Amino acid sequence: MNKLKKIIQLIYDENLLHDYENGKIDFTHFSSRLKTAYKKLKKKKTILRPAVQQFAVQMELTLRDNDHKSGWKSYSDEFLIGKIGEEVSELILTKDYIEGPGSHSPAQEAIDVANFAMMFWDNYITRLKEKKS
Repeated sequence: MNKLKKIIQLIYDENLLHDYENGKIDFTHFSSRLKTAYKKLKKKKTILRPAVQQFAVQMELTLRDNDHKSGWKSYSDEFLIGKIGEEVSELILTKDYIEGPGSHSPAQEAIDVANFAMMFWDNYITRLKEKKS
């Protein structure tokens, strides 16, 4: 199992606490920052706050709905910041809607803002890592 898959499972599956506690998860190749963060979270017996976990799952579902697209690695900072601005504007316009989740509900617009912010963050962190190596 690759490191990314392990991290995703650790974040989304509280049952893996048992595996960690029984030495079945090897943190040897994980950064010390991740190890420390995970150990602190482990003490609380929860990996993510329920709202954060639910929000992250909705972000992932939206991303998967768009897997047919080329991905965000080639997007410029300017493009992503522009998309964040567009999505914030849509969120403001829909904030008073009472309707349930849908393509233009405030809930979905919040997810869209977060996904474009995550894309910006991911590209930025990738560039930082490339500069360091």
